[in-house]
Amino acid sequence: MIVSNKSFWIGVVLSPVLLGVVWFAANKPKIDSTPKVQSPVATFDFVPTTEKKELSKKAFQRLNLEDGTTSPTTFNEFSGKPMIVHYWATWCGACVEEMPAIAKFAEQNGDKINFIIIASDSTGGSDVLNYCKTNGIKNINIFIDQKGTVLRDLKVNALPTTIFASEERVEAGRVVGAIDWLGQSGTVIQSYLTKGNE
Repeated sequence: MIVSNKSFWIGVVLSPVLLGVVWFAANKPKIDSTPKVQSPVATFDFVPTTEKKELSKKAFQRLNLEDGTTSPTTFNEFSGKPMIVHYWATWCGACVEEMPAIAKFAEQNGDKINFIIIASDSTGGSDVLNYCKTNGIKNINIFIDQKGTVLRDLKVNALPTTIFASEERVEAGRVVGAIDWLGQSGTVIQSYLTKGNE
């Protein structure tokens, strides 16, 4: 007997669909809406220097944060401790965001390292001085490279860039980009500094 009832055939066609909907509703995967907290990881990309060369012999300026005066200096004046040379600029967004943490890190670790913070600055230091006063940056050494001679000599192509060097002023490697100085990355750097002084 051939069933010609239209509703019967519609029911036959729709039954699997309805069963699938019911099954999916009963077995719907549970989505956890609570955010997963991952442990922080040191995420800076340290690039070792293959050609071991001494830091630039070209002069740059030491900026007095009290009165804005400058005096010439070179890397040769820094010795006896490993060096961290950090290049930044007041017009670089990532640089100014990172600077308060760098200043604190430099203050906390000045006994272990020579931390040399050099700004690429064409204003003779006035923009850097204004930034430091506005943001409470003090008790650290700030330098300026007004003509960019040191930046070019060391082939710094992006800001911020941090160069790590030995007591003998020989570059060991560098990080291009911001570093979480007061977080996990800073802890890793501190541990290397501590090992170097043991």
